[in-house]
Amino acid sequence: FVKADGDHVYLLHGQTLYVLDAWPAAATEIVGSASIEGNASELLVHDGKVVVFSRVYGDIEGPSDPYYYYYTSYTKLTVFDVEGGAPELLRESYVEGDFASTRRHDGVVRALVRHNVKAQLDYPGITYTNPFGDPYSQAQVDQQVDLWVALVTDAVLHSSVDDYLPSRFERVGEEEAGFTGCCCALRSLHRQDSKCWRAWRS
Repeated sequence: FVKADGDHVYLLHGQTLYVLDAWPAAATEIVGSASIEGNASELLVHDGKVVVFSRVYGDIEGPSDPYYYYYTSYTKLTVFDVEGGAPELLRESYVEGDFASTRRHDGVVRALVRHNVKAQLDYPGITYTNPFGDPYSQAQVDQQVDLWVALVTDAVLHSSVDDYLPSRFERVGEEEAGFTGCCCALRSLHRQDSKCWRAWRS
């Protein structure tokens, strides 16, 4: 991925972001670099800021419980300040799901991230034999189905919209926080917004 902004060129090669001073052309040189986590998906540059989208797979520690881990795929947004030439890390955001596409309009970046529904409501936990391998009667199977329907119905009635939305983790400096819903906006580089997904505003 290569982007140019004024006298600087931004090159995303593998897992490294390079910032080059490209003027004059004959004296082009690397003025800074930064490591990128995951597999790069997109590079965006605007008004002294660089946003890198990447795919991250594996265990990401949940902030609410240090012993609980999620194993899934995440789309990561890494934001750098490049006003001084060398990239300076501003924030890292992880959105549960797979990166699909993104568009920038002026200082606003909108991203589409695909994610399967968390709640598996169409696979009842029904067994047809007892621990010794003997088959259950139809009445016993029906009892299991009725119990499963009752339990799932109760869980759905007591659920919230956050239970169905992808998780998001944010890191600004050394601080980490988790958010259960990703319909929130990253409208600025330093504050959260509860409105609909707009991804990032410079």
